[in-house]
Amino acid sequence: MNRFAPLRFALVAALILLPALAGGHLSALSAQTVTNPNDTSAYAKRVLSQIEKIGRTMVLINNHYVDTISPEKMADGVIERMVTSLDPHSNYIPADEVAESNEHLMGQFYGVGIEFAVIADTVTVQRVISGGPSERVGLYPGDKIIRVDTTNVAGCGMSSTKVRSMLRGDKDTKVTVRVVRRSLPEPMDFTITRGVVPLNSVESAYCPEPGVMYIRLSNFAKNSSLEIVEAFRNLTTDYPTGVILDLRGNSGGFVNTAITIANMFMEKGQTVLFTEGTHSPLSQETLTRDGFYRLGPLVLLIDGNSASASEILAGAIQDWDRGLIVGQRSFGKGLVQRMFTLSDGSQLRLTTARYHTPSGRVIQTPYEEDNRNEYYRSKQHIGDNDSIPVPDSLIFHTLVRKRQVYGGGGILPDYVVQEDTTRFTKYAVSLFGAGCVAEYANIYCDADRQGLKARYPDFESFMAGFSGDTLSEAVEGLYDFAETRGVARDPEGMQPAETLIRVRFKALVARNLFSTNEYFRVINAEDDPEFHKALDLIHNWPAEFPDHK
Repeated sequence: MNRFAPLRFALVAALILLPALAGGHLSALSAQTVTNPNDTSAYAKRVLSQIEKIGRTMVLINNHYVDTISPEKMADGVIERMVTSLDPHSNYIPADEVAESNEHLMGQFYGVGIEFAVIADTVTVQRVISGGPSERVGLYPGDKIIRVDTTNVAGCGMSSTKVRSMLRGDKDTKVTVRVVRRSLPEPMDFTITRGVVPLNSVESAYCPEPGVMYIRLSNFAKNSSLEIVEAFRNLTTDYPTGVILDLRGNSGGFVNTAITIANMFMEKGQTVLFTEGTHSPLSQETLTRDGFYRLGPLVLLIDGNSASASEILAGAIQDWDRGLIVGQRSFGKGLVQRMFTLSDGSQLRLTTARYHTPSGRVIQTPYEEDNRNEYYRSKQHIGDNDSIPVPDSLIFHTLVRKRQVYGGGGILPDYVVQEDTTRFTKYAVSLFGAGCVAEYANIYCDADRQGLKARYPDFESFMAGFSGDTLSEAVEGLYDFAETRGVARDPEGMQPAETLIRVRFKALVARNLFSTNEYFRVINAEDDPEFHKALDLIHNWPAEFPDHK
């Protein structure tokens, strides 16, 4: 039995028992309430013994420690240590952090609707969320917020967390922000009525060429499947000639959403995943209807940050030979978490089972209990193992074409496209790490926003016009600006990173003038080998998939 198993039951029970323990009684719980009914009597006694020990320790601290200690703080500390000694993905969330940790999955929250960064000790707007309250009052990317209501937030070391808490609030309440904008002669106050801020998980959706759809999904949220359906509806009235679903950087979310999205591309009766665990019997998720795009070229893009629900979807598509996977080996997060809400509203997300792809592959990469730091350190170089030979025991076969696919953790793409790490020179890392590229893109747009919009009224004119000498001149301005931020020019470090810097800067300007959708359109078109490999596959769909043409 797992050496940490008794502790999985111990803390919650200890907190329940605390009043009884203070009086010296253990009658509040029986062995059956804290252990599996199938456990032996000896094991049950061991569990109860550990519950008593934890509770007794808290009572002793409360009654005899030199200072007064918050019982909530003690309990949070015990639970956190207990949970982090298990697998890398079980997690404890204190009550005051639950709402924020879940909001990106729920698809909306209440606030003002901006993304910001604290740059040079100043709150700088990076993105104004489309359809949110700040867009309605006219905030722009690049605006610098120096005051929130009556509180100064510039030049005082204010943390991002503190600023975020000041901007968020209940629906229909008001907050006034004082903004510095280069085009304004003096600071200006904007009064924003807090409201619903939509959090779209489809970051980009467009047709890179007639008939071919590209959709980038940031996570598997409550409304993600509806957003994808809307993208199909808006982008084409005809049956697509190919679809690229970009899951790079997608860390997962709701598994049910991944199953729903799989059902768009797969056929009735096909299995999407299996789960099994010590206390969770083997179960499977099987599709109950045919998908609306179950034939035709389909390419999924993944990388080392594609995890959990992303891997479930990619594994099912690969195992059933429905489409092809391009990129780098995925993260390898294949543990099922069940959420338990504790008495104070805090949440325990406990691993209860493992995910398997339809062919039987285990998605989770190996790990050692109580060593999650090393686990996550190893993930920093996950792409390095794409070309490592796979032992015969980890070779599996797809369910239709009988192609070889590989276990060992994560999803190994059908076509591996290694990232060119030589571009990330010390100079480039310093330039991006100091926030210079994003900040100067804001400054550049804010200096002549109306002129830029007049020259580039649409994205097509921007792509054609903001290039060549025009882009080179703007990037020279970026390098000059970076020197004022302490990033000295380094010709040897600039040359290998030139394309990276130019394209990312152009993309940020596009986001500033248009939207996040156009940011990805620039990256994909000018500096994305995985995207171009996907397009090439759609143009030359492999012969082993004849029924997909």
